[in-house]
Amino acid sequence: MTAAAALLGVTVLILAAAVWHVHGPTSLDRAPRLLIPRATQRRWLFHDLALLGSAPVVVAAVALLAAWAAQRRDYLAAALAVVGPALTVFLTEVVLKPLVDRRAGGGLLFPSGHVASATAVAVVVVLLAYRWWGMRVAVAVALPAACVPMTVTLGVVRLEWHYVTDAAGGLALGAAAVLAVAVALSEAWARGPALPD
Repeated sequence: MTAAAALLGVTVLILAAAVWHVHGPTSLDRAPRLLIPRATQRRWLFHDLALLGSAPVVVAAVALLAAWAAQRRDYLAAALAVVGPALTVFLTEVVLKPLVDRRAGGGLLFPSGHVASATAVAVVVVLLAYRWWGMRVAVAVALPAACVPMTVTLGVVRLEWHYVTDAAGGLALGAAAVLAVAVALSEAWARGPALPD
């Protein structure tokens, strides 16, 4: 998990360097964007898809996952469910967006907060499935979980809220942040005193 988090973190840094202070699409944005036609008649559908990564939906998902973990008395899982997405939002909104300063229409674009948040929740779901039920269930859960951030990506790109590189940065950042938190929490829990059952 540490290697995956590091690789995804490097991906975020490479994408950030590619779009640093860039206003408008890069060559990395143009080709994939042609495959996604502009939203016209069904714009509402893509708006609804993008909202799967909105703050109210993400907060509700985090609260449900944390409550479920606490009900199971799995406090490491509860901490992961809260800290992973929270770190993702912090890194997106407070660190990377102002630092990279990619703008369009007065807003900061890189990385996509909707995509990063949706990815963070999806990775938490897969990690909790693995923790509670093993590899077989985690693999079964991974594909439906991955569909959520990919759907959000489709929505934000087709609505032209973000470029493809912004969405890719969000995917990499959300996964990297949650994996890094999982590693850190696991090590902290292993070194700390045992929790009562």
